[in-house]
Amino acid sequence: MLLLFGLTLLAKGPYSAFLPIAYEPIVVAFGRLHPPALVALVATSGVLLMEWVNYRLFGWALSARPLAKARESRLAQTVVRWFRVAPFAAVWSAALLPAPFGLVRACALLAGYPLGRHLAATALGRLPRYWLCAAVGVAAPVNGLALAALCVALAAVPLVLARPRSRTQDNSAFDSLPEYQPFPDVGRRNLFQERLEIPLMVRALGLPNGLRVLEVGCGRGVALPPLARALAPSRLVGIDVDEGLLAEAKRRVAAREIAAELYPADVRRLPFPAASFDVVIDFGTCYHISRPAVALAEIARVLAPGGVFVHETPLSQLLSHPVRAFGRRLPWHSVPRLAPQRRRLLWSMRICSVAAE
Repeated sequence: MLLLFGLTLLAKGPYSAFLPIAYEPIVVAFGRLHPPALVALVATSGVLLMEWVNYRLFGWALSARPLAKARESRLAQTVVRWFRVAPFAAVWSAALLPAPFGLVRACALLAGYPLGRHLAATALGRLPRYWLCAAVGVAAPVNGLALAALCVALAAVPLVLARPRSRTQDNSAFDSLPEYQPFPDVGRRNLFQERLEIPLMVRALGLPNGLRVLEVGCGRGVALPPLARALAPSRLVGIDVDEGLLAEAKRRVAAREIAAELYPADVRRLPFPAASFDVVIDFGTCYHISRPAVALAEIARVLAPGGVFVHETPLSQLLSHPVRAFGRRLPWHSVPRLAPQRRRLLWSMRICSVAAE
């Protein structure tokens, strides 16, 4: 039963929207091994615990200022108005039936529905649902242990994707990459980064204002205007190896009236003196170049002591570029002076603890 509870936490956590796990087959499998009522009770308990976490976390995310227009849109207001007609029944039915529960949770949050009532409706829906799944397991002709092994294997997929890799694997994987891999210009992705991702990142990591900021691999300059608004830097610099993209970035920052310096440069050969910046930001460049250890060493060199390097986590890269980012890890062992400081699911921040020589 402890295994079932642990798998429930894994399958129903905040990341389940990005890495879905086939959970009902797991309940069916455990129904072959334990009484259905006990299986349903344990499964529902785990779901309620993670739903409490999800409600708090997504509530914080939905309250972010960049989502104000979405919260006040006509569509959102209409959906919330319908939800308020019978909120308890809406949550209960979504928990009982194979419905998109995340959408109902969002409606509950936007409607200000009390957490206690939300959890009660969730419990009343999930308990019979999981009892039915476990009861099906009792009658299933498939061998119980084989079914359980299959379901555990399905549940372990995200862990396999996130498994730590050896230093040899890290180096060999990156050494085989080409020097530079451009990304397509996706309007929706750019809009998401500008209006949602960067404001949330700054808030989640608690980045300070008024400092010297460098973005490596700035590309078309999509991130520079929101970084200027959110951080009010004393100096804002962007570099990229593609001069065509830099030309687009110059037009973008000029149109937004942003004071930003743009240079054609390689992150592995930064044209700046040591300790030139207080914050260096990378939205994935180091994951997609050869010899990333050289790039990380250069980033550490241009950071002032106490400066921070902000970068996307492997999960963030996997969600953005599932094919290109699969299995890639940055060789942090090569830059021990970049010490972990703060991690927030999709973003991480490392502090430069020693000045570069």
